[in-house]
Amino acid sequence: MDEANTKKALRRDERGRVVEGSLNPIGRPKTPPELVEAFQELTPRSVAVLDKAMQDYLEGTGDAATAIRAAEVSLNRGWGKPAERVAVLTHEVGPSTDDSGLVLMLQRMAGDATEGEH
Repeated sequence: MDEANTKKALRRDERGRVVEGSLNPIGRPKTPPELVEAFQELTPRSVAVLDKAMQDYLEGTGDAATAIRAAEVSLNRGWGKPAERVAVLTHEVGPSTDDSGLVLMLQRMAGDATEGEH
């Protein structure tokens, strides 16, 4: 039996989008518990390395990029990663051949992307 026959059929709308169900019904593969435990045992040493990288920079003997990354990792683990903002742009394409709205939107996006490059 091939893979296509073993998967449950998904309901899709007229545009081919999944209406219900999931393309990955079993979810993300789980990390083996023994691997998680091994990394958890390294936590004290990992924190010490991050602390040393930041301390070296503050003493003038370390690299700024390394210290910044160490601080970022420490803060993300201690307080969680900051929320990321995602811009969602939509444009409905109809039977009209006038795409001036789309062109204007793309021009604005290009202008926004180049504004900070001056």
